[in-house]
Amino acid sequence: MMKWTVLSDNRSSDSRLSTEHGLSILLTTEQHKILLDTGASDVFARNAEQSGIDLSDVDYVFISHGHSDHAGGLQHLLGQNQQAKIIVSPDAMSGKFFSKRGNLHSITTEWLEIDDDRLILINQTCEVADGLHVIAHIPQIHPMPKGNHNLYVQDGHGDFIHDDFRHEQALYVDGLLFTGCAHSGLENILAACPWPVHAVVGGFHLLDGQEAEEELAALAQRLKENYPETLFFTSHCTGDHVFEVMKGVMGERLQSFRCGTTIEINDMKDMDEQLMNGLATEAKQSPKPTKDIYLAGGCFWGTEHYFKQIEGVALTEVGFANGHTENPTYKEVYTDTTGYAETVLVRYCPDVVSLEFLLQMFFKAIDPTSLNKQGHDEGTRYRTGVYYTDPADLSVIEKVFAEEQKNYEQPLAVEKLPLQNFYTAEEYHQDYLDKNPDGYCHLPLSLFEFARKAKASMP
Repeated sequence: MMKWTVLSDNRSSDSRLSTEHGLSILLTTEQHKILLDTGASDVFARNAEQSGIDLSDVDYVFISHGHSDHAGGLQHLLGQNQQAKIIVSPDAMSGKFFSKRGNLHSITTEWLEIDDDRLILINQTCEVADGLHVIAHIPQIHPMPKGNHNLYVQDGHGDFIHDDFRHEQALYVDGLLFTGCAHSGLENILAACPWPVHAVVGGFHLLDGQEAEEELAALAQRLKENYPETLFFTSHCTGDHVFEVMKGVMGERLQSFRCGTTIEINDMKDMDEQLMNGLATEAKQSPKPTKDIYLAGGCFWGTEHYFKQIEGVALTEVGFANGHTENPTYKEVYTDTTGYAETVLVRYCPDVVSLEFLLQMFFKAIDPTSLNKQGHDEGTRYRTGVYYTDPADLSVIEKVFAEEQKNYEQPLAVEKLPLQNFYTAEEYHQDYLDKNPDGYCHLPLSLFEFARKAKASMP
């Protein structure tokens, strides 16, 4: 018997669960309870608590590589688990990792002091416990993901060199191969695994806009032909368009996962049949219907974190809305010459939370009479606004605006417009306060707790 549950991911199938740019999966076998990566923050722990999952008896934590979106949450596990062994590459702990997507920024994990008797440092492929096999120093004989070209390590002289991912490793357990982010390339990891693989689980590090569609289709065809008995489960750093292209080739052999996904298999060899019989409880579950609203509330770091706490919000993404240039960068928007407002895409489940409630919560997090200024942040990029894509939403928006105006003598300075355009901000801005809990925020911390406890009154 094997069961795995996704505790942290960029996407969610359950509106009660938080999302982040990170990955963490709890894998339970007859012998072990293993946490596969820990995400970027405490999201995995909060989602486990929300789902009634006890992490105090986890016996192993596997860290796939040194990037903070996979190991940043480790400190939160160590606070509630006193015995789990940490399986990690020494290069992951000693390396200084950086991304040049957008501005240069660190993606290095801040490692707490860990007792030596809890560390299992891996330098070569080996069996670390009964049935747990770590694959290390993965040969790079097949193409590497093109998204790697923005990823660097800093050497002893302070120079930035391209990351060769010697710090990345994969874990094989009873027919399941966990790839982490697969920076080494999915085909390379599979080629390095000498055991039969019935299921591959993890990110593929195939970002939208990198590989051409022809390259993705060719990769999918090779996986389909070379591993006909293997099922592939992916999310996190696999782009939505990438997934669509590959699924068009691989069909049912490629499945997506997200926060809340739980797969339970009685026998890995019979996984196909069990999936068809529904024994893998959520592999084919359709996500709840969602709608989008775009909210500009000043600095998008705090605004995003605020809305992530609200039950019924399925996804958030920070970016720039309603400007007049193409593909703006944060540096360009910061000049206040592009016309863009820092904005948060809020994707929500209407059967859990209403647009009216979200807008009421929005007004609690802004000064609606302040023009181009929220907190200490000033400029047209910090203007407030509600931008909609569904004309049917306008009547709800106008109703909430009218109710809010009754509280002020001054006219509201909040824009109320159709969305003209929206460009996603650089990766390091996404889930910023999850990655940097002590980072700058114009909102008081009490608002986050307020949002977490707020419950929509649904008809």
